[in-house]
Amino acid sequence: MTGGLRFPLRFPVQFTGSSVSGDGTVTNDGNETAPATVTFTGPLTTPRLTNLLTGQWVQYNDTLAVGEFVVISLRNPMVALLQGTALRTGKVSTGGGGTWGIKPGDNPLSFRAAAGSGTALTEFKATFQ
Repeated sequence: MTGGLRFPLRFPVQFTGSSVSGDGTVTNDGNETAPATVTFTGPLTTPRLTNLLTGQWVQYNDTLAVGEFVVISLRNPMVALLQGTALRTGKVSTGGGGTWGIKPGDNPLSFRAAAGSGTALTEFKATFQ
């Protein structure tokens, strides 16, 4: 904190392992909902990340090969890029209504996929008003 201002902070949460599921909690220390960026890295088939606090979820409706990744920015408008360059927004679905984000406080997250052993990385910046 400097001069009464609080700067945005970045809190990545990564689910890894040789399974197709994982659960964890992220904490938004800010007082505003923070839009998230989700990165799924293969091998994965139909990976989904759900914010259990809000019921909101994001899913990539395709298969990612070993080392292949898709970055999904959940800001408005939502954008998905395969390997950081190829537009794949049409292969993403969301649910739970409203703008997908990390609410102030603790947010339990759930990662699931139909198959594979890849990872999900969630990043956001907490902001203060």
